[in-house]
Amino acid sequence: MGARLVSALLGALCAVGLATADAGVVRLRRAVDGVVVTVFTSPTPLRAGPVDVEVLVQDGASLAPLSGARVTLGLVSASREAAGVHAALATTGHGDNRLLHAARLSIPEAGSWQLEVEASGSGFRVQLATELDVAERSSPLRRYWAELAFPGVGVALFVLRQRLRRGLRGLEGAS
Repeated sequence: MGARLVSALLGALCAVGLATADAGVVRLRRAVDGVVVTVFTSPTPLRAGPVDVEVLVQDGASLAPLSGARVTLGLVSASREAAGVHAALATTGHGDNRLLHAARLSIPEAGSWQLEVEASGSGFRVQLATELDVAERSSPLRRYWAELAFPGVGVALFVLRQRLRRGLRGLEGAS
């Protein structure tokens, strides 16, 4: 009984970590000049700090991925307080989905940001932009609470199991 409970709790905690995996939330999907560009971001909700941006570039007619595309990303603050443009080259070959062009950007502060995407390749060049509302930075404790709580839950379950076993032995001896 105790092993099943611990196994179920471990499975639930692993599912919490997997629920936010993969490409993230679709922020933009647009067809321009025979090319379809889809932009994903994670984590959700977006917070100041590291952000993963993934871009899928497809042929507009067949929706076949255009793996030879070159994708660059730019991040510009909508307010003048956070100066500068944060840029990155998105490359393939990261993670499980090798069709996505991916890059990690660092958003320095909360607020409104514009994500600029440029995809180019054999016979095409597409420029797109979308607004991102970025929340305040989250604390590491808030991000990893499940992993930090797991050992304590395991110890508490073990102690509860031991007390229940002692209680049952006491009842057997009294009869």
